[in-house]
Amino acid sequence: MLKNNLKTDHKLSSSSVMDRHNCHKQEIDIERLLIWTYQQKQADKVVWRRDGIGVPRGSSSTAAVARVAALGVMVDCDGSAAYHREILDPDADTVHAMVLQLEPKIAGQVITNARTGARPDAMEGQEPRLCGLNRRGSGIFEPGNGGKPRLVYHDGKQRRPSHCPLVVSPAPEHLAFWRGIYCAWWDALAWLVTPINHHGLERYIVTGPAAPAEPWKKSS
Repeated sequence: MLKNNLKTDHKLSSSSVMDRHNCHKQEIDIERLLIWTYQQKQADKVVWRRDGIGVPRGSSSTAAVARVAALGVMVDCDGSAAYHREILDPDADTVHAMVLQLEPKIAGQVITNARTGARPDAMEGQEPRLCGLNRRGSGIFEPGNGGKPRLVYHDGKQRRPSHCPLVVSPAPEHLAFWRGIYCAWWDALAWLVTPINHHGLERYIVTGPAAPAEPWKKSS
């Protein structure tokens, strides 16, 4: 009985220590954490210079991450001792390591958006609608823009208009493509929260994502 009590007391004590440790940490949304990691700390560039893993100058994030996944090893591609002594913030190092666990294309997308601080275009406020075409040139006719709609005529002298040709804009497949990219980005952020918190950061407890999952849907 005493042995079981000691085990229980030990678990409670460990839990209390963990709670006290976490209470000094700052909550941070996963999107803000990624922006901090790749804008301020430039984790991918530091790891590339230090370990040969990441995104070299002039390369896209997606292509570089794909190369790392294909190799599955750390490549020493620079002999500079100064580069190998470069130290990355341990929290940024952890975040970058977790991002590299994502599918390469998605990891590249996450890094790219974090670098720019912009979310993928979710095509908010846009839904398919029937639109006329401009009479001259290409593009959608918009009333009030000074142009005229394209007309189809019954006669060769273009005196008797028959109808205005219509198109669907934006195309449903166009919306689906860009919103699919946004959903993949959001799902990646949501997934990253658990492994990052499980590994543990020195200063942060990760929350979120605060970004809406489907921002194009109007709230009821």
